[in-house]
Amino acid sequence: MAEPVEQQSATSLPWWGRICRAGWNVVLSFWGVIVVAMVPSAIVAMVFLSQKTSLQSLYLWSVLDWMQHHLLLIGLIMLVLIGLTGLFWFGSRERTVTPRRVLSEHDRVYMLRRLRLRYEQMLAQSLQGAVQVELGLASKSAAVQNAVSLSFRLPDPTKCATRLLKS
Repeated sequence: MAEPVEQQSATSLPWWGRICRAGWNVVLSFWGVIVVAMVPSAIVAMVFLSQKTSLQSLYLWSVLDWMQHHLLLIGLIMLVLIGLTGLFWFGSRERTVTPRRVLSEHDRVYMLRRLRLRYEQMLAQSLQGAVQVELGLASKSAAVQNAVSLSFRLPDPTKCATRLLKS
């Protein structure tokens, strides 16, 4: 039997999700340019250049020379770029929403039957309706001394009551 499922409309992302999605596209393009364009060209230049070629004559050398003189700045820029990449990736991920089922009348009746059965089982195991046994207890207040009378060493209250009745 097919159960009815609540249809959820494909709503757009919240404002921060849209910003993260756009940022993720920009950062992805940036890292793509770095990896696809600059790294292979640097490797090719190092492999195929003759040893007589001066590195200063290459266009890449000026960039590498500047980076060598500003290591702290380059390190900070790289940390910020990696942090932004992680932030944009996390914010732009698709969140799958599981659709909530709408309970039908059949489901409701089935659940009520299960609850009734469970409660009947618990009631059968309880003492409800068991035969009560007469214990034959009697009230004897003098059997246990009062803690207050013990601490203050007061006379026995039954003796005081007898003295009052005799007088």
